[in-house]
Formats: sequence, structure tokens, C-alpha cells
Amino acid sequence: MIQVYWDDDTQTIIRLDFSGKLRDWAEYHDAVTEAIELAEQVTHPCYLIFNANIVKMPQDLSTNPLSEMKRTVDRLPKHIKGVITVIENGIEKRLVDTAPKIFIKSDNHIIISVNTLEMAYDLINAQQSSYSA
Repeated sequence: MIQVYWDDDTQTIIRLDFSGKLRDWAEYHDAVTEAIELAEQVTHPCYLIFNANIVKMPQDLSTNPLSEMKRTVDRLPKHIKGVITVIENGIEKRLVDTAPKIFIKSDNHIIISVNTLEMAYDLINAQQSSYSA
């Protein structure tokens, strides 16, 4: 299950909280669509936090996880400035870290993984500070 919601009153952070087992890629894409719909309600810069923690990607061998990540980034509105994934699972973390370097090219979005929500918030705060500087 993936719960999608604004994480702050200023509507700059959309959080996707993963829990239990991810059923399939359709569940993932539905959550991404919901997040994009929230983002489209505002025009100011905002960020997505994929709070996946230890949830594993669907085990559908016919689908390439890198392609799914690229598909997600390609759908994002320009004012989404960053996608931060909080993930502890080793294999998935390596995919999230590697994909932007070799597969996903985006001049508009920061794509990074971190180990904790606190690190995600720190990264967003640093980015927001750079916009106002």
C-alpha cells in the first residue's frame, strides 16, 4: 500500500509512504499519478519523498525497475524539483543511486536516495535555501 499526501502546510513536499508489500507496478503508478495530481494543484517548486524504507519493488520479472523509474521521472511536472527516496533495502537503494547516473537524465530534477526521512528533509531544506539565496 502507498499513502500519498502533502507533508507540510506550505504544500512543498508530497510524501508517498510505502507499507506492507508492493502488490505490482500498477499500484506504484497509481500512487505516482496521485502525487502528480497533488503537485499540479500548485505552481511553486515542490519535492517528492518516496518513503519506501524496506519495502521491496514488485517481483514482476517482465518489468525493468530502471524503466519504471525513468517513466516516473519523465511524467513529473517541471516544478517538482526533486525526488528523494528513503530506502534501506540494499538492492533497491543501489538501483535508485545508479539509475540517474546511467539511465535517467534530468536537468530539472534532483534524484537521490537517503537513509532516513530526516536526511530527506535536510536535503530539501538545503535546496529551498539555495532558491532563496
